[in-house]
Amino acid sequence: MLRERIAALRRLHLALDLLLTCFAFVAADAANAFYHYGLPIGTPFHHLPAQNFIIICMIWGFLIYRENQSYVYRTKPYRHILSDVLRVTLFGTFLFLFWLFATKTLVYSRFFFATFVVIDFVLLYCLRLLVLRMLHYFRSKGYNVQHVVVVGTGDLAKSVIDDLKTHSEWGYRVVGLLDWKERSNYWRYRDIPLSGSLERLPYIIQNSRVDYVIFALPPEHLEKVDSSFALCEEMGTKACLLADFFSTNIAKKEITEFLERPAILYNTSPDYKYQISIKNFIDRIGATLGLIVASPILLVAAILIKFTSHGPVLFKQER
Repeated sequence: MLRERIAALRRLHLALDLLLTCFAFVAADAANAFYHYGLPIGTPFHHLPAQNFIIICMIWGFLIYRENQSYVYRTKPYRHILSDVLRVTLFGTFLFLFWLFATKTLVYSRFFFATFVVIDFVLLYCLRLLVLRMLHYFRSKGYNVQHVVVVGTGDLAKSVIDDLKTHSEWGYRVVGLLDWKERSNYWRYRDIPLSGSLERLPYIIQNSRVDYVIFALPPEHLEKVDSSFALCEEMGTKACLLADFFSTNIAKKEITEFLERPAILYNTSPDYKYQISIKNFIDRIGATLGLIVASPILLVAAILIKFTSHGPVLFKQER
């Protein structure tokens, strides 16, 4: 039942995204009419065919659906939301612009597209901020809470509990604290008593509706919790292993894959991921627009080469 409700809310979120994007398209056209011709705000300058709205909904819907974490807000920082919206807005506008070029229906100015990008970005980002604020409020009041069991009593486990206690808006509640070995039942941390050893894990999962079991153990004790991972798998509970094993001064940790195996990458080189992504995006736009603009000249040059010289138009050679 809960999954159906979440799926319905996400479909509603997607519908609002598409509605706001279409509104941004109309608002950009009205702003363009006011900027260039002084027409009153609300007076459309161009005829807005229905097919443009259909194409926009298809493009934005595909891009948002392609982002697997678009509607996951529980612990998502604001900068990730901003980058997701910016990526969808810019890439969607580029695809729409390419479609207009291909169908020879490009009648909109650069001011129109710039205004459309700004309005669409602001609307989509503000919608996500509103949803995030609402979710944080309801979760801080005890709604939509997920239950967590923390395995471990060391510094790593304590730091996890500190984060969950500090950020009540995330909606995580620690319902059990276990250790891999027996120790005094009087031990507690931040008013969370030790529930016992790992032998009590099946009982806690069954009676406390546990959503996550977080293993916060040093690497030398991991072999002792192998059976607990199998138990979580059998009982349908999510198991999370915190792999913050080594402290580094320069290297940055990154979750990745190596030979199709999950891995942690420790990298000391500077991270230019966002700069490279922006550069690749600009390069692709420039190359595509350059080919479109220069295509008549390239076609004439190819014809002249064909009629004035022997051999193929494109030179090729084996080396």
